[in-house]
Amino acid sequence: MSVPGRVNCVLRSAALCPTSGDGSVTAVADRQPSATRSAATVARAYLSLTKPRIVELLLVTTLPTMMLAAGRFPAGWLVPATLGGGALAAGAANALNCYFDRDIDGLMHRTQGRPLPSQVVTPRAALVFGLVLTVVSTALLSWGTTPRAAGL
Repeated sequence: MSVPGRVNCVLRSAALCPTSGDGSVTAVADRQPSATRSAATVARAYLSLTKPRIVELLLVTTLPTMMLAAGRFPAGWLVPATLGGGALAAGAANALNCYFDRDIDGLMHRTQGRPLPSQVVTPRAALVFGLVLTVVSTALLSWGTTPRAAGL
């Protein structure tokens, strides 16, 4: 069974969005199980759960804001801890959002190719991934900034 037209697939990867010979995209139910996918495909799917293009927007504004607040370039580990912890925290929020919206994503044509509806990543794995990123980001922010900043 194939879905007519084009589906906006995760990272527009052929491995995540296989097509049939006539150019249409195969339906979610017809896709190969996640156990037979390559490690690179699964790694790209996990990365896409974090929505790196959205995280990039966060990071672009963080450093200039830190410099304005300090009146100079912040010293020591503050910049890498803030940027790394912020990126991980935003990635965690995005991964958890993908977990909570998985049923809706499976119904919408635009989002059917995302990792959870396309069964590249299981819902449980996405939840665990999001929670692990949350813990790691909080620990990094606590270590490199302050526990209060990490809690926010």
